[in-house]
Amino acid sequence: MATKILHVKLEGKSQLHEPIVKLEGILINIWSIDGGLTWENKNVILDINGNLEIYMSCKAMTGTGWSFYVKEKNGATKYENEGRTGEALESRDGARISNFSERIASVHY
Repeated sequence: MATKILHVKLEGKSQLHEPIVKLEGILINIWSIDGGLTWENKNVILDINGNLEIYMSCKAMTGTGWSFYVKEKNGATKYENEGRTGEALESRDGARISNFSERIASVHY
C-alpha cells in the first residue's frame, strides 16, 4: 500500500450545490471559497493499493457544465472528466436526473 497526497478539484461553469467526492469509498471534504463555483481539497492523504476508486456527484441547474480532476500533488493527473447536469448517466443505465450529475470510475494506480 502506498500513501499518496492528492489534489481534488470540481469546477462549475455556474454555482454547484451539494458536491460529493469519495475516493476508495472514503468521503473527501471539499470546500468552496468562491460561492460554489470551485470546490477542492489540495491535501487528500490516502493509502492506495491497486486501483483508485472514484465517485463524484453534484447538483446545479440542468445543463450546467463542470470539470473534475484528481491528480497527485505536484504530479500527474490520475483522472479527469467533464459533463453537464441533467445528462444521461452511465452509472444509471442512461437515465437522466434533472439538476444532477455523477461519475464513477476505477483508475489503475
